Parts: sequence; structure tokens; C-alpha cells
Amino acid sequence: FVMFVLTCLARQGKTFQSVLQSPLFQCNRHWIHQQHHQMRHRSSTCISSALSMLTGSQMTALMEGGIHRSHLSTLTKTQIWRMRKNDLQMECSFRGLPTKGDRSILISRLMKTLDDDDVPPPKDAYDLKKLDPSETYVLRVKGHTTPNSAGVGVGLVLYNSVTNEELWSGRVYCPGDRSGFEAEYSAIILGLDFAKSCGIQNLVLQSTNDAIVFQINGIFQVNKESLKPLLAMEKTQEEEFLSFSAAALTTSQNTEASELATKALAIRKSLNTPKFWKFQDPMLVLADAAAADDDDDDYTTSEANEESDKPTQATEIDPSRVYLLRFDGGSRGNPGVAGAGMVVYDDEGNEIWNGWKFHSESATNNVAEYLGLLCGLKCAHSFGVTQLIAEGDSQLIVKQINGEYRVKDEMLKKYYKACVEVVEEFDYFEIRHIPRAENSRADWLANNAMDLQESQGCDDEDLDI
Repeated sequence: FVMFVLTCLARQGKTFQSVLQSPLFQCNRHWIHQQHHQMRHRSSTCISSALSMLTGSQMTALMEGGIHRSHLSTLTKTQIWRMRKNDLQMECSFRGLPTKGDRSILISRLMKTLDDDDVPPPKDAYDLKKLDPSETYVLRVKGHTTPNSAGVGVGLVLYNSVTNEELWSGRVYCPGDRSGFEAEYSAIILGLDFAKSCGIQNLVLQSTNDAIVFQINGIFQVNKESLKPLLAMEKTQEEEFLSFSAAALTTSQNTEASELATKALAIRKSLNTPKFWKFQDPMLVLADAAAADDDDDDYTTSEANEESDKPTQATEIDPSRVYLLRFDGGSRGNPGVAGAGMVVYDDEGNEIWNGWKFHSESATNNVAEYLGLLCGLKCAHSFGVTQLIAEGDSQLIVKQINGEYRVKDEMLKKYYKACVEVVEEFDYFEIRHIPRAENSRADWLANNAMDLQESQGCDDEDLDI
């Protein structure tokens, strides 16, 4: 702890004398002097790691001493030049930057972030306080984080919905670890808060995370407990607009917001945010609320837990109609981390259910494909579907279920038997092969399962064999 605090003081330019004057460090002064000198040029990754190990009382002592999280990521060009290659790589990883390349490339990469810090923020193209409240505006958002970044970068771009003219763009940085979904929710909540502070009454929100868009629109349920308070916060903000809608867009359509978010995380600074907009990190707001009322948690009741276990389903099932199941599975390593994605459509092509399943153990691609088929079959049957067509891009699974190929692998035999047992419960069933390009939705859900390493939309029992 002493070494960590000394590092913080060194990074803030505190003098050695000010360290010794603190009653917290009344110990061997020679040892403190050595540590202060040696730690002066350590990377902020080391500081971030130490920060995560502090107790509440130690963190309180830091804050009372005037040390803040935002002070820990400040670097100078001299410090960058003195870093070893592994320290440079850790610093790049901490800032969400690529870590490949020799020492000169890593130095150049970090130097560029310092140069960007010196660029003055661009002037607003419009007076944001004079926007016409009767018009509809489009706000594109993006939240960016990486596993080692200990923060989130947010990119926001505002457009006129009629002329599609860009009115404003800015970036926001918030410290603190969070998942990819929490980062995107943070971006959305900050974006809504910005729009409201500009006096906008009619808003179209656009995000590349279609799962979150579906959650906002009520198509998907939110099963992860950490996301429920964020969705509740978004819904509260949403009600303040006269008209509001959320829509998904492709990554190529949201390049500017993505670049702003990546830059905000790399530089760890907000830029071009209006002075009248006093934003707060949504995660900190929730943490403060939880600390203020620790006993009143709407998302830990047994009723909420039981509801979260129900499959995500948006419409009533008509047993007389034929439904379409598309499934996919993948393994990173084959065998390795594995997951499956499933989506059900009605006979008009409307998506009525989706889910993803994370395999609890290392598995092959074929096992993951069978897992997707089995989970999709069981869930569709549980909804009341009696007539089903299944489609997947694995010729092996399709031909084995159709009896064209024999099942030789012992593990696949178990999945094959389980699938056939469910198939026999349907009044009508057909399975057919489709190209991978037509199965992109299920593929995205399968990758989402592997990214989050969790399941949603289907019961976990009896699916891992």
C-alpha cells in the first residue's frame, strides 16, 4: 500500500518532503526515498493493479490525501521514453491500444495520445442550447472498453434527422472496470442525458449493439443482474422525451462514434463536451444509490430471479403455424471456449425469440453446434411450437439428424440422441442446411455467449451433456 501511494504521489509531481510530512508514512525514511525514486516511472497498469487491491479504508485515505483515480493515468513523454518494452505494452493495453510492434512503434503509439491531448477541442458547429425542440434529432452512441483498460470511452454524434447533417460530436471518458454491455449502456445513458441537457424533446437513439436495442424496445428480457439497474435508469431518462425510439445500425454506419470512443479510452480524457452539460458516470450513480439504500434492491428478490429464468419470448405461439429455428455454435480453439446461438422466426419472418448458451466446459465446434440445436428445439417446444423447421450451417449435424451420416463420436451420440427425442415431440419437423452468410444472426448470438461466458433465454438444466 505504501509503495502504491508513493507511486501516485510521484505521478502527480508531489515532492519527497510532502511525502515524509504525512503521518501515514512515519517509518524508515531511507526506504521510502528509494521506493519513491524507483516507482516514479512505472506504468499506469501497475498502478491500476495496485488500485484494485486496496481496501475501502485505504482508498478513503487516498482520497482524503487528494489522490483521485483520474490522476493515475497521467504520463509524460520522458516517462514513456524511459519505459521498457513490456511496460510499454502494458501501458498500451491499459489504454485500449494495440500492443504489437517493437519498442519504437509502442513509444510512437503512446506519444500520439499525448499529442492528441494538446489539440484544442473543436468549436461547436451549432449553439446546442438553441436547437429547435419541435424537431427530431438522431444521436449515435458507442461505448468502448477492453479487459485491461479499467475504464470506458464514449463516443456521441448528433444529427438532424431530416437533413442528416452532423450537428455535434464529442467524447467522454469514465474510469472504472465494466463489461462490454455495461460500457454500451453507459454510453446510451450519457447520450440521453446530453440530449436532455440540450433541450431536445424528440430523439432517435442509434447503437450498434442490437441486443441492447432490443432490450430497450422490450423485445429481449434482461437476465443479467448488473444490467437491470442500467436499463431502469435508461427507461427513466426515456420518459422525459416527448417522443423516443431506439434503433440498431451496422458498425460501418457508426464509424465516427466508434473512433471517438476508442480515442477517449486511449487518451483517458473527455473532449468537446458543452460546459452546460454536467455529466456523471452512470456506474458511479448506481453505486452511490446502492450505498445510500443497501436494503432496497428491486433486482435481488426471488420473484425477479424466477422471472429472469424464463426464456425471452415476445409473442404468443400459434400451434397451427410453422416456425423457423436457426442455430449455430462455435469453439475458440476447437476444443476451447464454446457457445451456441439460437433464434426463432414466425412464418412471416419476424424474430420472436432468441437465446445464447455458454458451454460450461471446453468443447469442439460440433458439440457447440449440437448444443445450439438441442437448446433451440427444447425452448421452441416449451413455447408450444408444434411445427418447426430447423436451419443450420453445419452440414455434419444436418445430415446426421436426417440420417444421411452416421454418428461415430461418443459425445456427439449423446447430443444426437437428445435432439432426436425432442424432435419426436413435434407434429411436423424438418431440418436443412443453409450457407453461413444466411445464419449471421445465430452466429452473432453464439459469439456473444463466448464473449460474455454466460447463457440467456434458455434454461441451463439438462443442456450440458
